[in-house]
Amino acid sequence: MISIIIPAKELNSFLFKTITYYKSITEYEYEIIVIYDSMSNDCNNKQASLFNNDDSIQLLLSPLKGRINALNYGYSKSKGDIIKCIDADDILLNEFFEKLDIMEDYSAHCHNAKLVNDNYEITGSYSFDYKILFNDYNYVLSNLKSPPRWVWSFRREIADLIFPIPPELFAEDIWYSLIIKKNCDKIYHLNSSVYLYKQHDGGEWGGITNFSHEVMARRAKWNLTLIPVLLENREKLGI
Repeated sequence: MISIIIPAKELNSFLFKTITYYKSITEYEYEIIVIYDSMSNDCNNKQASLFNNDDSIQLLLSPLKGRINALNYGYSKSKGDIIKCIDADDILLNEFFEKLDIMEDYSAHCHNAKLVNDNYEITGSYSFDYKILFNDYNYVLSNLKSPPRWVWSFRREIADLIFPIPPELFAEDIWYSLIIKKNCDKIYHLNSSVYLYKQHDGGEWGGITNFSHEVMARRAKWNLTLIPVLLENREKLGI
């Protein structure tokens, strides 16, 4: 079974539509766990009408604020053999689910993506960095190589090493990358764009295609804040 974990600031019509889409495209056994901060009365009524009698859907109010706390809570409620954490306004395409039988033979998996705008029109692409696959762990660690968290899926034995993610981290991407590279004997690269990533130029990291001086300086400062947290976990990370 695959557990799809989705942290969300709020439940909205798009998220309900996306959940319905996942239910319609896969015959593989699955569960969908959405951890949200808030829900309107309209969404509460929609939840009751659509998902209340569906054991494969969990809509959970996050006990603690923040994306990392939501991911940790979602994982604690999951039961799947394969874990996949995605964003609430992105879309995981059918081709990903078609490869799940192959993925069962690998410790972890990664894939490419298409970038989309607010109207979900394709504006670009993202290819997974092959150097992460073909170089050793020290290369990934010394360069703080951190592809987006949503490129990854992994078996439960690897998930048990990833979670709980240290909540002091500003972003969980580097934690995923280091734990996976350090502990996985085989990583399967699904060399196809099976994910639609909604580009957010103004938010947090500034989006995948934004390399302005302001954004790069902000990322550099945030990366510096990661280092003390990584050092606090030096034994687990082999630093």
